[in-house]
Amino acid sequence: MNKMASVYLLGSEGTGWSIDYDYNHTEMFLLSLGHKISNPIAADLVHAVWWNKIIRRRTLPLHYKPVMAVVTNEVDTDSKDFKRGQDIIDLWIVPSDRAYEKLDPYVDVKYQPFYVDERVFQPLNLDQEELCADLGINYKRLENRFVIGSFQRDSLGENLQAPKWQKNPELLVDILSELPNDEVLLFLAGPRRHWIINECERRGIPYLFYGSDPEPGVDDLSYNVWGKWTMNKLYNLIDCYIVPSTSEGGPKAILESAWTKTHVLSTDVGLASDIIDDWCIYENSDEAVEKVIDLMTNDTDDILLEYQHKKVVERASYTAMLKRWNNIYEYFETAHL
Repeated sequence: MNKMASVYLLGSEGTGWSIDYDYNHTEMFLLSLGHKISNPIAADLVHAVWWNKIIRRRTLPLHYKPVMAVVTNEVDTDSKDFKRGQDIIDLWIVPSDRAYEKLDPYVDVKYQPFYVDERVFQPLNLDQEELCADLGINYKRLENRFVIGSFQRDSLGENLQAPKWQKNPELLVDILSELPNDEVLLFLAGPRRHWIINECERRGIPYLFYGSDPEPGVDDLSYNVWGKWTMNKLYNLIDCYIVPSTSEGGPKAILESAWTKTHVLSTDVGLASDIIDDWCIYENSDEAVEKVIDLMTNDTDDILLEYQHKKVVERASYTAMLKRWNNIYEYFETAHL
């Protein structure tokens, strides 16, 4: 970019969860490129790391400046939010090929996946027993079991007992219920897991929750969020991560699995098909069960791990993303500043 921009960066939640990482990573990239992070009055442009933030803000100075915004979720192009966004957002940043193809007919759009810190998320030279000792987990709970990970938020804060439809934890429970209880363990971490814990107990599905047991009706967002160094250990601890979502912008779990060389099975949502092999994408619980059993009995699946690692390096490494942000800002200067 010929001109270094003064940028108002919008979108931090202050919870230490996904959007805050997006904010911090975007700030890192922009500062590396020589741009300045500024206040909304002095800034040349607004960069929202979550597009919904900008359309819900009432601060008038923001709406008189050029705006780029990141699509963090699947967008309904017939919705009132999208139509309002068309009036406010000059450039839409999307994290997947799927989202690009969907929005390209309607708005000015550029591709840039989410960033996961590859300095943190990587394979560790520790076996499962050593990781359990480090994390304070009773290894006997995991020993001789195929450990399936799930670290998503299943519910919204206003109704912790109801599953979040986008995350579709019902599908994950259906998959686990069809697998042999004495051979498989569901490993849960993260806040707002109330519904799935209750459902596992109701259906007799073996699980382990890493954290402070959630209290009924009490939001645990303030104390069951783990830092990225701990999350890396959790990925290294499990045998496979399962994404059951119905709708996603990401999920970042696919990128984190790819960087840590952890097997991942996913519904065909978000950036899944950009990163993981087609074999790893399933349509229903029966298909997912077959794939889990195959992973449990097949020791020659390294080709799947190498494929997803190669893809994440190509698309979402620091080097690839820094170059892409530079190109996006050069384009934005020409088209909208």
